[in-house]
Amino acid sequence: MPKNTVYNKTKEENIYWYDTKEGKRFHVRINYKKANGKRSEKTKSGLINISTAKKARTEIQAIIDRNEIKTFDASKIIFKDWRKTYYDTMSPMWAKSTNETFSNIVKNHLSFFDQFRIADISKSTYQDFINTKLYNENYSVEFVKNINKTMASIINYAVEDDVLVRNKLKGIKIEKVEMKKKKYLEIVELSVADHYARKNFDNLKFAFYILLRIGWRRGEALGLKKGSVKVVEKNVIDVTVLNNRTRFNDESELKTKSSHRTNRLHGEYARAILKAIGEAEQIHNTHDKPFSLESRIFVNKSTCETYSVNYARYITDRLSKATGVKITPHMLRHSFATHSNADGQNIIAVADWLGHSPEVSRKVYTHVTEDQKRKIIAFANAN
Repeated sequence: MPKNTVYNKTKEENIYWYDTKEGKRFHVRINYKKANGKRSEKTKSGLINISTAKKARTEIQAIIDRNEIKTFDASKIIFKDWRKTYYDTMSPMWAKSTNETFSNIVKNHLSFFDQFRIADISKSTYQDFINTKLYNENYSVEFVKNINKTMASIINYAVEDDVLVRNKLKGIKIEKVEMKKKKYLEIVELSVADHYARKNFDNLKFAFYILLRIGWRRGEALGLKKGSVKVVEKNVIDVTVLNNRTRFNDESELKTKSSHRTNRLHGEYARAILKAIGEAEQIHNTHDKPFSLESRIFVNKSTCETYSVNYARYITDRLSKATGVKITPHMLRHSFATHSNADGQNIIAVADWLGHSPEVSRKVYTHVTEDQKRKIIAFANAN
């Protein structure tokens, strides 16, 4: 507001009027004493009529009468500063996984509100934000509920600390009308899963996750043997699908003839597989069992026996719980194929990598991703 604004008295106590380019506006100013005895004042401007001004005056006076003047600070506190205060206070008591989940959600989602004053985050604005996550960005209801749970903890802490009078963001609707079962994960959801797996899984679990992540079926991953891995050069390996472990057979034929394939990995993924081989060798030595080219990699530390097919579900269930994103073994395979196609990769090459025919790849794994939708919108509106 311009410094030379002239406030004119009205017949109503503590209410003034002033001129703007848009017309006459009203201003409320009420004096009060702070806890330290110093005098201060609470103001509110831009009120369009005398009735609105009287209502604002009543609300401010009620806060003063209830001795809740600390809530006036909310008009100065921005969300970024407050969520940092909350994190610094609460995080020392959290488990590592809780800490990382909170940080991921704030960084990737709630940072949208960082420049908002916490008192100015309205229910309608927040509901629009939730709807954007559900429909425009196509996150699962479960994941968005996790976002909302984190936001609620931040705002409730402000209420408990008398910075806010109440949590205005209660009663938010988190649902999708006619929600279809999602077969694949968006890139951002995969990134969240990757981050958690990288930070929290041991060598065997992370290596197993990698194989699922690059499109291996769970039975193919469980069937991985030392002889399946060939070192090409430093940090570069070839990993070959040789056999399949099913619910009923320790070793069985591959699903199709094209399932027999070799995938080349390098960098972090190659190092993770090699670390898993080293850990598997230690487990075999602990149980006085030879570690040969035919030895399985994903074995139980207690028994040195190959994990059952439920191991894959255990891995993805743990990811789902930690990230709030619904993840299954097949969704990871489906995601690899979908995003490979969306990225413009040759469909025959994708089919060869996954171990099925191009026709299957085209029919089953072709989806329009949210990123593709955004690109076509940008293309259509280019001028």
